[in-house]
Formats: sequence, structure tokens, C-alpha cells
Amino acid sequence: MASSALVDLFRCEKLTTPQSAKIKFKLISFGDWARKLIDKDEEEKQGAFSLIFCIQLEYRLATVFSFMDREDVKGFWCDGISPCLVSKKELNDKRKIITCAWLGECGQIVYEMTIHLGKYSLRRCARGTSMIDCIPDVKDTSWVEIDPRLKTISIYLK
Repeated sequence: MASSALVDLFRCEKLTTPQSAKIKFKLISFGDWARKLIDKDEEEKQGAFSLIFCIQLEYRLATVFSFMDREDVKGFWCDGISPCLVSKKELNDKRKIITCAWLGECGQIVYEMTIHLGKYSLRRCARGTSMIDCIPDVKDTSWVEIDPRLKTISIYLK
């Protein structure tokens, strides 16, 4: 019964991106059938902001934290970024993506993540092509703003 309710919520179009990400995270715990449901939904709507992009961003974030000269993020790493479904129109209008990331010393604290799109990444979104090369270099930490107290992180893509 709980899984049916979560599926109904998952299919609701009125959810915000963070709400959708949290439901996906819970839904996956129901097994392979739920994962297949999510994968099918993402395949249908996937564009530039894909699971592959999220995995690459996760690895780069884990590395960029080691280059930051801040005591409050020492030992931080990223254990995942929720790929959310965002239309091309919404990306072009808002020029940002709001999703969830799992960060911290244990990598398990949920942060609200805002990914700001630059000119290059906006073009990639419009074409529906990969944004992986829009992620800045890890040695330049200026593209990441993190507030561990508020559990928020902002990323600025090229």
C-alpha cells in the first residue's frame, strides 16, 4: 500500500524538484520494479541534465572540497546528486536547476542544491546534449558555494 501511494506521488506533476527527488529516493527502496519505473520515466524526459552528468558532478564535487581552504568543509564528500526532470523551457526561463545532493563528512546529509547555468550550459540544455564539459575545473573552487549550517549548496556551471 505504501508503495502504491509513493508511485501516485511520483507521477504527480505538481511536485517541486526537491520533493520529487525525496520521493524517488524513498521509492528506490522498494526494489527493482521501482528502480525500473524511475529509469523509464527519466529516459522519457532525460536531456542535458542526466544521471551521467550527475555522477560526473558528484565526483568533481568530492574532489573540489579537498581544494577548498575552509575548515567547515574539511573532509566533505558527495555521495550522490538526484537527477531531476526539468523541461527545456523551464531551464531556459529559470536558468537554474534545484535538486538534492548528499554531502558532508559522511556523505549522507541531504543538501538543497541549486545549479546555476551559464551561457555554455544553457546552449547544451537547448540542444539536449551533455553538460559534463560545463563543469569547471576542480582546482578553481569559486564555482561552488556551500553553507553547511543551512544545508545548501550552489554550483555555477560554464
